[in-house]
Amino acid sequence: MKKKEIFSTDYLPNKQEKLFSYDQYFKLFIKLYKNNLLPNNILLSGQPGLGKSTFAYHFINSILS
Repeated sequence: MKKKEIFSTDYLPNKQEKLFSYDQYFKLFIKLYKNNLLPNNILLSGQPGLGKSTFAYHFINSILS
């Protein structure tokens, strides 16, 4: 019997090139960062698969690049 993989690596945040449907939040976070108003802690919550980790990955990459 072939073992079924529970977690696929195809959809990991670092594999996603685009960020879908979070443009307004992304722009807001960038604006807050540039104006030095970004809070020390941010809690991203929601159901699995919504893109919380992907959003965080893209946000951090944009800051560090």
